Amino acid sequence: MQRVYVSTPKNVKIVLVNGIKPDDLPITIKSYPEALEAAKIKRLSRGYLIQRSDKLLPIVLQIDSIQKTVFLQPRRTYSWLLNAKYLFGPKEPPDYYIGKRWLYPKKSFITANDSIISHVRISPEKRGAVYITLSPSIPIFDLKTHDGRYFSGGIFGYELGADYFYKKNKFLSFNIGAATDKIPVDHFGDYEEEANTLYTSIKNNMVFGSFDIGFGISLSRLFYSKTYYDSLIRLESIKTTGLGLSFSAHYKLTRNLKVGFLYQPNLLSLNSSPTFSYQHYMAFQCTLSIPTTRSSHAKINKRSLQ
Repeated sequence: MQRVYVSTPKNVKIVLVNGIKPDDLPITIKSYPEALEAAKIKRLSRGYLIQRSDKLLPIVLQIDSIQKTVFLQPRRTYSWLLNAKYLFGPKEPPDYYIGKRWLYPKKSFITANDSIISHVRISPEKRGAVYITLSPSIPIFDLKTHDGRYFSGGIFGYELGADYFYKKNKFLSFNIGAATDKIPVDHFGDYEEEANTLYTSIKNNMVFGSFDIGFGISLSRLFYSKTYYDSLIRLESIKTTGLGLSFSAHYKLTRNLKVGFLYQPNLLSLNSSPTFSYQHYMAFQCTLSIPTTRSSHAKINKRSLQ
């Protein structure tokens, strides 16, 4: 069996858990009448003790006169293979291990907006929360050259930023970053090409469950250089300062860690002609969000953890 916590706002009531009324479940683990054995569920002082299964776990919720059923999706787990009893003890019948192969989400959060009840994996943010973000990335460049275009990728990209939640599901992000495709290895050939960028951006972001999508504007400095290694070392370079757009999409792995993608097309050149010239910088990011206060996430109704 496993512990499952369900957090709800104060105006949302848990009506049924796996077909059983929460008030009908004993709070202590020791009080477990045979009548509830078939339900395979126990009510704890905080949360429920649920029998693992490969079936969806239904939870009926109510706000005002509206009821909605949400389902907790189990996921397959292989940690039971490392169980000492399984490895070294007497072998149990095959059915004994079926439930141990599945695991429900330990914590689930219910949100309510205008009588619309939703189930999310990670607790919603608190309005006014501020995060400092650190994002190492894998950069990709598409830059203009004197005789065409230069497309390349690297392994060194970094971004520092701040996120401000002006609503629970919307936030502004301010970022500065730098990236290069140069790698610390010896070069072989008649010439070497290199791309670098410095940029800043501001985006408006919307949160959809575990995903967030952002769009905004960026100011960037793009550097392209080509060094020839012949009788004389010659250098050709293009430096472009431009305005463009900024798009991002991320998926939250945990409360403070997410992975995603950044796309910044540079459309308007400020220091060269033609004025309208397309170049872009892209990056695959892993972002660590550091809260500036202890209670950055929305407060949980402790009574609902039952």
